[in-house]
Amino acid sequence: IDALNTEVANAINALNTEVANAIDALNVEVANAINVLNTEVINNVNNISNNLDSLISALRPVLGSVTNVSGWMSSMYPLHIQDMKEFRIAPFTSSAVTGEDVGNGAKLSVNDVVVTLSFPSLLWKMENMSQTFYNCNNLNQNIQVPDGAVNMYRTFSYCGKLNQNILIPNGVVDMTETFSFCNSLNQNIQIPNGVTNMYMTFMWCPNLDQNIQIPNGVVDMYGTFESCSNLNQNIQIPNSVVNMYETFFYCSNLNQNILIPNSVVDMFETFRYCIYLNQNISISSNVTNMAKTFMWCSKLNQNILIPNNVIDMFQAFASCSNLNQNILIPNIVVNLYKTFNSCSNLNQSILIPNNIVNIARTFNS
Repeated sequence: IDALNTEVANAINALNTEVANAIDALNVEVANAINVLNTEVINNVNNISNNLDSLISALRPVLGSVTNVSGWMSSMYPLHIQDMKEFRIAPFTSSAVTGEDVGNGAKLSVNDVVVTLSFPSLLWKMENMSQTFYNCNNLNQNIQVPDGAVNMYRTFSYCGKLNQNILIPNGVVDMTETFSFCNSLNQNIQIPNGVTNMYMTFMWCPNLDQNIQIPNGVVDMYGTFESCSNLNQNIQIPNSVVNMYETFFYCSNLNQNILIPNSVVDMFETFRYCIYLNQNISISSNVTNMAKTFMWCSKLNQNILIPNNVIDMFQAFASCSNLNQNILIPNIVVNLYKTFNSCSNLNQSILIPNNIVNIARTFNS
């Protein structure tokens, strides 16, 4: 009996050891599985969180003292902000408003292609609207731009269906590419007096034909109306403008006597490809660069007076196939490369000044 008890006890001990080892091994496997699962869950949560943050973080600063609503460009956004047709900003006083809590009592809701931001009206302040609706190609709503807006860089750029008279607040200073590539836009947008930068503001708005009033403080009109192929308005250029680089480039329908103020220095490609232009444009006395200024103005036949400060006339009248005028070249001009290239109708005794350095292909073709 003693011997049997000993064997039974040994067997039980061995079994307990095996069970304990099996339990330990199982615990290790379970722990490993839990770790893997937790890692995957955390990664998934992070991915979701990161995508949501792309939109939410852009909205959150609007509702506090930090003011920045910049972005919404990536097609990765789960809310598909680029597909929206409406963006509604609505103040509220009731806590019954539904939507995602984005801080300070504001809520964001998305219904199909309608994005609504509801907020306590006293908290609403937004200065930076850089690229806010960039590439929202279906958007065609009269967006109420907040009064605090200062920067409207590319705010509505590539909104191909937008054709609304958007009211620009008085505090806006920068309108760089604000409406660029708005293919449907044909509204007389009122530019506030505080704006200084109109770099490519209406670039590639081929439907635009409005007499946009340029305020006196604007300095830069680089490409402001570039490729506005339907534009035929006598745009008044204020005395503050210095840069008219490509201002009316490819405004193929333009035939207006645009007055160039004395403040302007650079007229590189200002009227290039204005194929219907046939006006005696008065050039600012301070202009130094007239490279390609009237290139491909194929109907132009005016005796344009070249100011005495002009140095560069590279291709200034190239491909002006209708031109037949005795253009006077100032004494300080050094570059006449292709100036009258492909002016097939030209038959004048053009006087070449002594300071010319480059006269290659001046009258070619």
